[in-house]
Amino acid sequence: MKFRCTCDAIICDQTDSVPHKAWLLPDESSDEFYSGASELIAGYMQAVLAGREIQWLNDNVSEEYSKLGLDRESIVHDLLVRFHIRLNRVVYLCYKCGRLFVSDPHSKNLLAYSPEDSPVLTDALRRTSANTHI
Repeated sequence: MKFRCTCDAIICDQTDSVPHKAWLLPDESSDEFYSGASELIAGYMQAVLAGREIQWLNDNVSEEYSKLGLDRESIVHDLLVRFHIRLNRVVYLCYKCGRLFVSDPHSKNLLAYSPEDSPVLTDALRRTSANTHI
């Protein structure tokens, strides 16, 4: 995705780990996200332990996907990403003026929100820590 902010800055999202992009999980969806993702992964793990992995992938993803021969870590990652994208909204932050753009769940439009205070936080969506361990 590539679009122009009203301040004329160009906002691009053409790769992973974009510092001006974040995901918004509505609080009303948080239980559905965590319980649904847990159930999905548990179902996959049960199928693996029962020797029904390929059938589970055929039934829950697609036959084409099951033929890719991915390792289990990649499969779990893909299952989580599919669930994540379904329930979350994307948010972009303009690096120049601080305007937020939130994806509208009812259309493909972005809803713009302008900051009221100065100084504008143009790095508000950046990662605060590189620690990925639980």
